[in-house]
Amino acid sequence: MKAFQVRAPFEFGLAQVQVPQVAPGEVMVDVAYAGICGSDMHIIHGQNAFVQFPRVTGHEFSGLVREVGEGVESLKVGDRVCVDPVISCGTCYPCRINRPNICTRLQVIGVHRDGGFSEQVCVPAANAHRLPDSMSLSHAALVEPYSIALNVLDRMQPHPGDSLLIYGAGVIGLTLVQMARALGLTDITVTDVIDTRLETAKALGASRTLNGKDVDVEATMRELTDGEGVPLIVDAACIPALMRRWCAWPRRRAASACWGSTPCRATWCSWK
Repeated sequence: MKAFQVRAPFEFGLAQVQVPQVAPGEVMVDVAYAGICGSDMHIIHGQNAFVQFPRVTGHEFSGLVREVGEGVESLKVGDRVCVDPVISCGTCYPCRINRPNICTRLQVIGVHRDGGFSEQVCVPAANAHRLPDSMSLSHAALVEPYSIALNVLDRMQPHPGDSLLIYGAGVIGLTLVQMARALGLTDITVTDVIDTRLETAKALGASRTLNGKDVDVEATMRELTDGEGVPLIVDAACIPALMRRWCAWPRRRAASACWGSTPCRATWCSWK
């Protein structure tokens, strides 16, 4: 079958690879759509310490179940699915306390094992989620990044009426805008230094946008909140220096998150 394969850092392209064999508890998926994540680029650039080459990348994808492995009863051939790329063991201590994202035997599809930039891919049946009839396969390929935006906001525990400030109007920032709207937040400010990105953020639901080259973002937000400051801040550009600035913003209750696609990855702090 055809697949996009990274053979080594900066060596990649279309390749003919073996069709995978379905193991017990797995399903084979005919990939319909796949999204390109910043972390896929990190693999190409040799910036992912966990990947072993050669590797078929891709962890944001959807498709149809082509084959069902032994013991699988939750899915059948022809089911339309999206795939959770994070595979956890279910038995180690982190898994037992509902922290499967730090499983001691964690694997990520497209990193530790071959991923969705291929015609077919085998995944654990537990990681393949049947789609509702109302969702298209093209939209389903975006479930993974949008679920991360939802998780970030859920961990921040927003209250009715809270204002949200998002640094960065790239893809990550825009998913946060849309999920914040879906959760009922109505006071959403996005700041960036590129006007076209800010226009897109406004079109997708931002209450206001600020170009950081033209205005003092902190001073503007203090004025807009009558001096209280912003209780919810997300750095969607992954700029570590911003965290020091947030810590200097005196707020009675605040939650901040750093979520981006650069190697700094993520930092979390919360004041309540």
